[in-house]
Amino acid sequence: MIHLIPLALLHLSNVIPNPAPAAPTGNASTSINNLLGYAIWGSLIACGATALISGGMIAMGNLSQRPEMAERGKKALIFSVLGAVVVAAGIPFVNSVFNSNI
Repeated sequence: MIHLIPLALLHLSNVIPNPAPAAPTGNASTSINNLLGYAIWGSLIACGATALISGGMIAMGNLSQRPEMAERGKKALIFSVLGAVVVAAGIPFVNSVFNSNI
């Protein structure tokens, strides 16, 4: 029975149309640029909030003698800063690939 699966997939690949990709027309490109801009700002806000919260975790962990909490805060701070760097580096990358201004 399992040997029929490739045959069915082969048959479906001939039946289902495969249109060529086309660029969006009209206001769709503006909407896509807005969506990418909102995603970038949302990511930067999330990284900034994580950096603030992890700074609080470091302080609370050191003040309450909880080294595990301070260690988690340090890791979270490092990853939030790295995340912000990746997002900030992604902005020029997206602009150069899509030839847009976000």
